[in-house]
Amino acid sequence: MNEKFDFLGDGSVTDLVSRFEEMVADNQSSFFDVDDFELIIEYYFERNNLHKTQIAIEHAIDQHPKAVIFQVKRAQYFVSSNKAAKALRLLADIETIDPSNTEIFMTKAAVYSQLKQFKQAIEEYHKALNGAEDEKEDIYTNIAFEYENLGEYKKAIDYLKKVLEIFPANEAALFEISFCYELLNDSEGGIHFFSSYIDQYPYSQTAWFNLGIAYNNLELYEKAIDAYDYTIAIDESFSSAYFNKANSYANIQKYKKAIKTYKETFLYEDPEAMTYFYIGECYEKL
Repeated sequence: MNEKFDFLGDGSVTDLVSRFEEMVADNQSSFFDVDDFELIIEYYFERNNLHKTQIAIEHAIDQHPKAVIFQVKRAQYFVSSNKAAKALRLLADIETIDPSNTEIFMTKAAVYSQLKQFKQAIEEYHKALNGAEDEKEDIYTNIAFEYENLGEYKKAIDYLKKVLEIFPANEAALFEISFCYELLNDSEGGIHFFSSYIDQYPYSQTAWFNLGIAYNNLELYEKAIDAYDYTIAIDESFSSAYFNKANSYANIQKYKKAIKTYKETFLYEDPEAMTYFYIGECYEKL
């Protein structure tokens, strides 16, 4: 969808939507092809305008009754409207017509996740993988989230690593891996992972930052400071790295350095009350 939007340009999509809304307002009948309707429906979905989404879907089905994609869109509308049971019934019917349609399984997985049936969601995502090409990165990410919902953080990490195999610079996956290692109380595992990752991608500020977090969790504050220094060397505007580095200084009682580093965060983000609080604590300790 993003590729379609980029290709057409926002202006073209807006013109398309305006023409559709004019048709509805005048109660007239104008032809829109399948791609046009997909763009119109996605436009309303992205703006969370469910009323107009429903209208667009009904018009699309009227004009293109054999296009399975619009039945899938209707199911997605049911999901967004918290009508999970209706969505599942419709998806079951669609699956008999088009059993290899990846979007069907993706939508079913989203429904099961909404119902907190996380294992069923994972099963549907695995079905989606069979016919997926460009969507594998997103599917692996979603599977990881479902395993997190189940509290199975090791499996979540396994799938997040699959995401990185496809797109090594995926910062969200790196942060999520760090989060999972923290929940597992396995900072050693986090250090091993991020150290290995940095061997391959030494200019990843996200990896250095999360390595610093892992060192901090083990109270290896000097090593954490070194990791945050590398983060800042790569991206001097990484305000969280300054903040965490200041925390590390405070933990080894280097309060003057901590104060200076806390204040550096103000160069790259709006001052926060908590930062002033920690600065105050450092002065108190001095």
